[in-house]
Amino acid sequence: DRDNKYSKKLIVGLKSCELLPALDYYLTHLDNCLRPIRHSSVLAVHYSKLRDGETYASRRSQSCDVGKDDFQFLRVIGCGGYANVVLARKNDSGRLYAVKVIKKDSVFASTPKSVYSTEAQIMRRLTGMPFIVGLNYTFQTDTELYFVMQPCIGGTLFHMLTHLARGDMGGEAIKFYMAEIVIALEKIHSKNIMYRDLKPENILIDIDGHIKLSDFGLSKQNRRRDDLSSTFCGSPEYLPPEMLLGYDHSRAVDFYTLGCLLYEMIVGFPPFHASTKKNLDKRIVGGVVRFPNDISDDARDLIEWLLSKNPADRPEEFSDVKRHSYFKNVHWGRVAMKQAIPPWVPDLYKWHVPKKFSSVPVAQVFLDVKRPSKAK
Repeated sequence: DRDNKYSKKLIVGLKSCELLPALDYYLTHLDNCLRPIRHSSVLAVHYSKLRDGETYASRRSQSCDVGKDDFQFLRVIGCGGYANVVLARKNDSGRLYAVKVIKKDSVFASTPKSVYSTEAQIMRRLTGMPFIVGLNYTFQTDTELYFVMQPCIGGTLFHMLTHLARGDMGGEAIKFYMAEIVIALEKIHSKNIMYRDLKPENILIDIDGHIKLSDFGLSKQNRRRDDLSSTFCGSPEYLPPEMLLGYDHSRAVDFYTLGCLLYEMIVGFPPFHASTKKNLDKRIVGGVVRFPNDISDDARDLIEWLLSKNPADRPEEFSDVKRHSYFKNVHWGRVAMKQAIPPWVPDLYKWHVPKKFSSVPVAQVFLDVKRPSKAK
């Protein structure tokens, strides 16, 4: 019997029989009450096998290595330019994680390895801070690099915006999300980190309806307020003028992208857009932001401030942003403690990931390690 080295099985969690990620993630937190669970729900037990003389507490206290075989990879929940994200269950605890899988392909080979190590270092420094995705484990195989992170099963802000009529999110909902994003960025800057990749796709909705910023692959650490960087990076519609002009940039880029985000949440599209990259860059550098007639004076004033062409004319700190009249009714202490009520909370019985991601076979995420046999 291959299991004879195990003395017992320990129940460590519950899970749905239909693989409902939101419900499963809720159930892995054993302190959650069962009131939101429907009476008709059929739940399964997740067991953890213990060796002779081992307890679950002693296992958790051990600093053991974690590898690919410690997880059951369930469904693809995100696809990017150089990585994919898979929902996975850890075998010993039953906990769900979002695992970022980076293939060691030609793109990986041509990328300085410091890019990935810096991303991991930044995530470890930010883990535990409010409204920021935490990093639990990192490991690698011969063919992939893995970042094991906290899952946010409510989808992305981008997904939410695409399912709303243009500019139909609602002023109070926008202010709620903006306030949490401001606090997250403030925490990032407090660690002398430049984020550089704020956009709706990188803003995740957690199971409780609060946001978390993700993806720190473009972030730069050890950057005080006026320290400069020369790397050209970011999303085309959110690139700041100084970067397009070839100038070095500072943490002021994060204020610019915040202005782009606020405009897009209110209006339904970025402040500058065009059919070609050349025209887009031209409008970002020299164009004037056009506002709809129904936008509030406070929102317009804040957006114009954040989108100032000259970085020196933007806010110096996020404390300045928090004092702007747009946020006059925001209780920042309550926001930081997650005591503000979210405008939307994910349904535990719905799948909040676009089908274009979830339809991708899990096996496609990993490189085929099989080698063709040599001809005899």
